[in-house]
Amino acid sequence: MDEVEKFEQEIERIVDKLPTTARVALAVRCAKRVIPVFKSWDTEKKFVRDVDSAINTAEAHTFGSTVSLSSATAFAASVKAAGVASVQVSAANAAAYAVSGAIDAAICSIGFQHGATATFTVSVVNAAASIDAANARYILRDAEQLLRLAKEGGWSDRTPVPVTAFGPMWPDGPPAWARFKGVPKALELELVCPEGMSDDEFVSRLSDLVGEMDDYHRSIGGEGLDIDTLEIESEVMAEVTS
Repeated sequence: MDEVEKFEQEIERIVDKLPTTARVALAVRCAKRVIPVFKSWDTEKKFVRDVDSAINTAEAHTFGSTVSLSSATAFAASVKAAGVASVQVSAANAAAYAVSGAIDAAICSIGFQHGATATFTVSVVNAAASIDAANARYILRDAEQLLRLAKEGGWSDRTPVPVTAFGPMWPDGPPAWARFKGVPKALELELVCPEGMSDDEFVSRLSDLVGEMDDYHRSIGGEGLDIDTLEIESEVMAEVTS
């Protein structure tokens, strides 16, 4: 038995102990790790939108949002077609299989099929680990983190999983194959200070917002966000006299 197989066995034991929604969250996390591999294969973007929609739908379910079973089922069918199309490229096919398993896990969770959710989650774990052996170690860390949070919070099968439950996807930086491509390097935001709020309080709230965005960006595999330039413009209202 090699190292990856040992990790997979340990992860499977943890999956058996996880509440249902947490299992889906782990499946989604695994699929997100390997989506870049599929996107690098699907250069014509024939399936990218469906793949993104499937994983976003599965993730929305883990956050506690109401998800239409019919929509989830439609996305699952589209992703399966992507898997068939990519069958000759093993890494892309494994990534499509991981996304397919994640949406299937969500469908089972929506339908209260707890045992099937575990089965699909394990299949996603194995697919993601097959692309890069280092994934297995990171996935084990994710599974252990979920189990810890579930025990501390007394999670049930229906407890939503926090957006920031996992932390950074790649603590040491993403591997070359998982780096985001074609994504803007900067994001410009224009925010209006609420009436009655001081500049200092507004800047403090803005700092908190950027911190939360940074946490989320890292959790999906990004390298974090920084405030490059902050400009505060004051509007002076002229008194109108008759």
